[in-house]
Amino acid sequence: MTTTPELSREQRDAAMVDRYSNGETLDAIGQSFVVTRERARQITGGTWLDAIRSVQK
Repeated sequence: MTTTPELSREQRDAAMVDRYSNGETLDAIGQSFVVTRERARQITGGTWLDAIRSVQK
């Protein structure tokens, strides 16, 4: 398991979304960021929603 260096919340969220959009599983992402699969799902889903909302404004 590969862990990630210390990142800001925004950097972590962006990295998680990037890895998820490149096909990595939520479980693998969660393990590398030391969060649960469910938390990885919440972060990747919430970040996408935030991006969509900011474009719609």
